[in-house]
Amino acid sequence: GVGVLFGIPAFVPSSVNNYNDRWRAWEFLTDQGKTPDEGCLVRTFDIAYVLTARAHYPGRFQGAYLHSNVASSPYLELVHQDKGLSVYRVNDKGRTCATAS
Repeated sequence: GVGVLFGIPAFVPSSVNNYNDRWRAWEFLTDQGKTPDEGCLVRTFDIAYVLTARAHYPGRFQGAYLHSNVASSPYLELVHQDKGLSVYRVNDKGRTCATAS
């Protein structure tokens, strides 16, 4: 029952709603200089966790998975590691939204 931001097989623009907004949320959470209204997209998609792995699965993406940014992101906290898999929880700062009521 957990929704995905991206997954395998890789989503492409024609196969997922709000593709560009999902990229903006990924870029925000991985602290790539994007700020989708201070986490409003994170709330919209109800993103609670980000999972990364060492394995690379090529896809047809406009952007790039910059896993190196995940560990230092101020919006994520490492909660689990198992071999090459890392699980990060979105913290309160990652859900801050100026327009939320």
